[in-house]
Amino acid sequence: MKNKLMIYINGKFVQENKAMVSIFDRGFLFGDGAFETMRAYSSKVFKLDEHIKRLFYTLKALGIKPPSLLTNISFQMNTILKQNKLKDAYIRAGVTRGASGGGFEIVKKIKPTFYIIARPFKPYPESWYNKGVKAAIVSIRKIPSSSFNSKLKTHNLLPNILARIEARKKGAFEGILLDENGYICEGAVSNIFFVKDSMLLTPSVQNDILSGITRQTVIGLAKELGIKVREGKFKTERLFNCNGCFLTNSLMEIMPVRMVSSLLVGNGKPDIITKALISSYRDIVKRDKSGLIK
Repeated sequence: MKNKLMIYINGKFVQENKAMVSIFDRGFLFGDGAFETMRAYSSKVFKLDEHIKRLFYTLKALGIKPPSLLTNISFQMNTILKQNKLKDAYIRAGVTRGASGGGFEIVKKIKPTFYIIARPFKPYPESWYNKGVKAAIVSIRKIPSSSFNSKLKTHNLLPNILARIEARKKGAFEGILLDENGYICEGAVSNIFFVKDSMLLTPSVQNDILSGITRQTVIGLAKELGIKVREGKFKTERLFNCNGCFLTNSLMEIMPVRMVSSLLVGNGKPDIITKALISSYRDIVKRDKSGLIK
């Protein structure tokens, strides 16, 4: 019989079939909570401090008091990786506002729900990194920061879900969201970069994007490699006239894009800058899990 995964929830490690939250939990009812998605290599969570910092930032912005248990999140993650005997893992850690009786109003003395999920990570096919994937521009528009702070990583992901559904209907791996003025923002679950004349371009944080941890890492790597980086506002024409394009997030790392909608990117193959960044990113992952990066 296959061993059931252990889940951390509110201070306890329980089997996945026994990990339960209240039907009145606001995370379930309203998407009222914050989370982070991380990847562990050789049982070590990559960029853990950066993810924890953003989780606390989102909780503060949402007015959710971090549970005291959250101060031991590093220990809890290490424990759940050991209990599930995981080396390469997908990890999701999150906090909801808690259960409040089912109504929209927030009750006093509400107790947040804190959970950590860790499961085996199934790598994307290496052929995708060698050949690239297809992306598609979708009709869903990015919610402007004037309406909701795009820097917050919350449970409420319905626009992203609809964008991914539309992309899959178009035969694409990822959907690219534009803002209401037609400027490129980001993928449904990723940030986007493109290469033009040896320069790396990416939408600015001022353009209603969630600045991913991997995005920040890639910008740093590019500068170390002597690659010029420009953050700005870009129309879709930039995508259709670039030499290369790729997506980033903690799970896929750096994923080349060979086609956007029905048009090839560059010559339809990963360009030299994209390949150099993939190599560099994988190198820092190796050094990090070996303890060579402090």
